[in-house]
Amino acid sequence: MAINPPILQLIFLQKLALWLLLPAQGFSQLVFRVYPPAQNSNTALYIASNRNGWNPSDTLWQLQPASDGTYSLEVNIATGPIEFKVTGGGWDKAEGTVEGRSIPNRKTMYKGDRNVLDVVISGWEKAQESQLSTKSKNVHLFEDSLYISNLQRYRRVLAYLPASYHQSDRRYPVIYLLDGQNVFDRATSYAGEWQVDETLDSLFSKGAQEGIVIAVENAGKERLNEYSPWVHPEYGGGQAQFFIDWLVNELKPRVDSVYRTKAEAAFTGIAGSSMGGLVSFYAWCRYPDIFGHTGVFSPSFWFSEEVFRLAETIPSGPPQRVYLLAGKGEGARMCQDAERMNDILAKKNFPSSSLYYRIDEAGQHNEAFWAREMPGFWRWFTEKPE
Repeated sequence: MAINPPILQLIFLQKLALWLLLPAQGFSQLVFRVYPPAQNSNTALYIASNRNGWNPSDTLWQLQPASDGTYSLEVNIATGPIEFKVTGGGWDKAEGTVEGRSIPNRKTMYKGDRNVLDVVISGWEKAQESQLSTKSKNVHLFEDSLYISNLQRYRRVLAYLPASYHQSDRRYPVIYLLDGQNVFDRATSYAGEWQVDETLDSLFSKGAQEGIVIAVENAGKERLNEYSPWVHPEYGGGQAQFFIDWLVNELKPRVDSVYRTKAEAAFTGIAGSSMGGLVSFYAWCRYPDIFGHTGVFSPSFWFSEEVFRLAETIPSGPPQRVYLLAGKGEGARMCQDAERMNDILAKKNFPSSSLYYRIDEAGQHNEAFWAREMPGFWRWFTEKPE
């Protein structure tokens, strides 16, 4: 595929501008050299990583084809751990095994020297056969294509109902989980699953407080845009208000009308990880009368300083509760931002049961970490505050 000179000049200028914006100390150059499979179905390839908000179609992280069939990308980044995957422009086109199954995130420790990282792609993920689905019988399709008018996009939504739901007339608390593809099912996940259904099946069988989970799938290549409340100078975004308005004004009322929910804020939460953690925190701050609880897992607070200013404005007291979690394996910036946010919230005199904060020694930026934390988070969400 030939690339004309003006496009090459534009790519060069973009990279030069990004390099000039970065502080010299602590940054150096890493080269990704990607070897796609012989039968390559994607003509444009990208790096999605913890360094660009896991954006699967970030033009600043687009690999460029060479005459020998490889693709390459040079980036100037800070030293530290890197997790990434190669995509064809969306999470439905992520790298996988020869058989088309998903693979874990690639990981490396970048020490700052100029380095060429060779990446051999075996194949691309394919939709898994139905018999490989791991979702439990308590997971149901709520709606296949709900329309978000302000964004002109459709959305798939799943619901987990406890086994007791159809044998009682009780009402249940509800938690809304983002990145719904990864919540229940290996067959739909693009980076592993949270195993929420298996976790709740087990907890409820042992007498834990029951509830409903609504899993809202993300918008694929538009995920970063929808999950970012503010515009980032490099990555764009800024559509979160439209997404949250839809969730508050259309999806939640519909859920409350279909299922026997406890619709009050004291029994309603929203949770997510990474960019999903950022937008969950934003929704909790902006709509305390709707979401009394939030689960903020490994949040992308790096995206904008505005999130800290927003936190300064929120009131404290019932029903406001926040569960804030990060892992040391996610890097110093993640931990520093989480601690900074906790300090802001701690000054608001939340009761001890309303502000949970922890830096996990072994936590890394992946679904395995968040799945491991789900039992504790569920107990916290459903326990009666002081």
